[in-house]
Amino acid sequence: MQKTLLQASVLLLTATSSFAQDASSQANASRIVINTISGPIRNATVYVPNPVYPHAALQQHLSGRGLYKMDLDSGTPYDVRVVRSTGYKILDDAAVETLRTWRFLPHRLNWVTIPIEFGIPTPHSPENNVYRGKHRELVIFAPKPDYPLEARTKHLGGSGVIMLDANVETGQVTAARMSKSTGHAILDEAALTAFRRWRFKPGKVAPHVKIPITYTVSGAAY
Repeated sequence: MQKTLLQASVLLLTATSSFAQDASSQANASRIVINTISGPIRNATVYVPNPVYPHAALQQHLSGRGLYKMDLDSGTPYDVRVVRSTGYKILDDAAVETLRTWRFLPHRLNWVTIPIEFGIPTPHSPENNVYRGKHRELVIFAPKPDYPLEARTKHLGGSGVIMLDANVETGQVTAARMSKSTGHAILDEAALTAFRRWRFKPGKVAPHVKIPITYTVSGAAY
């Protein structure tokens, strides 16, 4: 099989750390942004959760951009290594740990390189456009995510963050992805299936909207 290298470009995604343990840390954690992949590699992905910003790194306000290489066997990484460090082992370890859980479509790729950036966005950057009260009034069609029977039977739950790309003129959602996984692929997919169908008021919505979501035994809340 001919070897293929996809050099993914950087796409702004956001992830909210759930590991802050005091009020001040939680305020900072809500502003953490982790940039990962975009481009054609997304067509070959199956499960690509974002790294979690480590609590110790958050306390020290560490940031950096690293590059990581994954060797794949039938879509599963069997070797993940640092090509270019973020400058901090704790951030590199977080990236490598998560990349080992990524899954791709079988027999599409032999190896890929993935840039990941840990940092804090500016107050006016699009990553801070969080779907809360003021954005709810912009939604004109918002089907609620299902809580799959399999997940309900296993009492699965977790919190994640969804990033929506929207066509400002039409209000249609053009893409949806998990910038922070709930920890369960079945819950992530249920959420994405619903949010891909969302519609906002034309001309009102921002081009990028992030929505925190939590699954409990009662279903999805956001």
